[in-house]
Amino acid sequence: MHTLVTVHAEVFAGCEPLLDKTLGILVEGLTNTLLSLFHDYKDTNLKLLDANGYCQLMLELEYFKTILNQYFTSGASESLKSLQGILLDKATESCSRESDDDDKQQGGTISPDDLIVRHPLFFYIFIVAWYKSESILYI
Repeated sequence: MHTLVTVHAEVFAGCEPLLDKTLGILVEGLTNTLLSLFHDYKDTNLKLLDANGYCQLMLELEYFKTILNQYFTSGASESLKSLQGILLDKATESCSRESDDDDKQQGGTISPDDLIVRHPLFFYIFIVAWYKSESILYI
């Protein structure tokens, strides 16, 4: 993110009319790179993604999208949605495997819908906690 801020400052200072196009290309390239990395390593280095890890990654991606929203191209949005789909699949697979290993008696598997519901709740809890900590600092 620091590199994108630096590029933004340099392009803004040097040639402001090219700012949207330049950052759009960089954001699209970054999302494509993230997608290809997760796609290439999902079976080897990303063997397990629990519900908390999934929520953390979704929080990071949501932050990335929120901050750079004006520079997101349609290609970047597609790549981000694909990445979120891959992560959801991996988390669902991992959580199902964990619940099968832990206790087969209860039969509690986590569905993709359960994970999707957890993500906004996790995000909301994080924002409320952050807001409270910031409010305390400024009182």
